[in-house]
Amino acid sequence: MAEDRFANIATLTLAESAAGTLTFQELRTGVGIEPDRKSANAMAIDEIDYFVGVTALAQMTASTDRIDYAITVSNAVTDLTDFSDRRILHSGFLLRTDLGTAASSWVHRMPLVHQFFPPLITADKSLYLGVVGTGLASAILMKARIYHRIVEISQGEFIELAEVFRLVG
Repeated sequence: MAEDRFANIATLTLAESAAGTLTFQELRTGVGIEPDRKSANAMAIDEIDYFVGVTALAQMTASTDRIDYAITVSNAVTDLTDFSDRRILHSGFLLRTDLGTAASSWVHRMPLVHQFFPPLITADKSLYLGVVGTGLASAILMKARIYHRIVEISQGEFIELAEVFRLVG
């Protein structure tokens, strides 16, 4: 496999199944151990850009209204902000906090950009975008753009990744 030096772009679009319901959208990565069992590849993630729908931001009308979002390797994660859960590659949240006059406003800049150096690396067959809102009246629309490269890894490195994200801790 030739070295993948330039960023590929993967996009995910997700709407909560219902307001306040943790929902996931799958992205098939195509990485992992090859059928010959002699080679493996992984996804090196250089940047993730998150886009929150304008309607969702407008619904954040009360202090402590919140939107949690994450990129995970499983759709069985129950708390997107559980930093001890190794299935979560990256997560964040938006929280409304009223300071002073309640009628104050803020201009939101999108996307929410997260760059990684060194890059995040995963050899999982699927990634998931997860989102859940708290205190919002209707479902959230969330998008993510993932800048990544496919890199070749040895079987030993694949096992090390499995240990880090699955077996240890």
